Amino acid sequence: MRRVTIACSTIVAVHAACAQPAVVGFDATRGGTASLAAGSGFTQMRDGLLAAFPGMTIRSVGTISGLNPATDDVVILSSARGAVSAITPLTAQEQTNLRTFVEAGGAAILFVDNDTFAGAASDPANESMIDPFGLDIAGTGAGWQRTAHITNPASTTITTGQFGTITSFGIGWTGWFTNLGPYATSLATTVDNAQPCLAMIPCNTISPGSGPVVIFADSTMAANGYMTPNNLSLIENAMAFATQSCVGGCDSIDFNNDGLFPDTTDIEDFLSVFSGGPCSTAPVPGCNDADFNNDGLLPDTLDIESLLSVFSGGPCL
Repeated sequence: MRRVTIACSTIVAVHAACAQPAVVGFDATRGGTASLAAGSGFTQMRDGLLAAFPGMTIRSVGTISGLNPATDDVVILSSARGAVSAITPLTAQEQTNLRTFVEAGGAAILFVDNDTFAGAASDPANESMIDPFGLDIAGTGAGWQRTAHITNPASTTITTGQFGTITSFGIGWTGWFTNLGPYATSLATTVDNAQPCLAMIPCNTISPGSGPVVIFADSTMAANGYMTPNNLSLIENAMAFATQSCVGGCDSIDFNNDGLFPDTTDIEDFLSVFSGGPCSTAPVPGCNDADFNNDGLLPDTLDIESLLSVFSGGPCL
């Protein structure tokens, strides 16, 4: 599994994102203006991610096939092909391929939408992207700009991460999740009806070794002209969450980035943020690195257990 690590300096230092994620997204033929690689409607998101993650690459595909966690880190897809058009729904085989990619350790960031934006084509496109993970979406919310409230900003590095703390973000004509399925947790709700509109599936939730998934119930929030600073920071945090090491590889707890096997210095750095440190109440830049099991939560006893599993008699000695 290829999983980039964002530990590029000591864990308590403020540092720029150093991950160079390999991203896969629809080409312009399949994805239209919402193609991350070539679409004219998502250039603000694309430029923002490229600035936040120098060296990030985007591979364009017409179909969800040939995904390989050894070379591909994150799949980013939108069910909207344009303001009033939807993608051709993922086939049953593409849905299987997407699920298999995540089960093998890959990550996904998915943007679905309301059930009317492209008429009868809306729901099939939406559901084809989230059915592999057991979610359902419906409804059409009020037009731009409405607000989504983060339920508990300090609970996850998606909403409080190295690109800022997000307590609310802009949405418009949003859908909402009517079923979160067996794996997902709601992170935000709409101001109008208090329904979930942002969900996450942490690593190792679908199956042992599975990667993380972040699902937005609105694609308008990522489109040009609607991209607020909060929206971009939230998406950047989601990318950092998606590209963080999932399974506690030896490099992911080299907190002081000295290139050595985990040693007492790394444990001291970890404890400095865990016990009374800056990550004990809310993440700051660098706290993502202490989320050793990548469950999106503040550093806790599970992260200590994961660290000790590789340090004391584990595979990194």
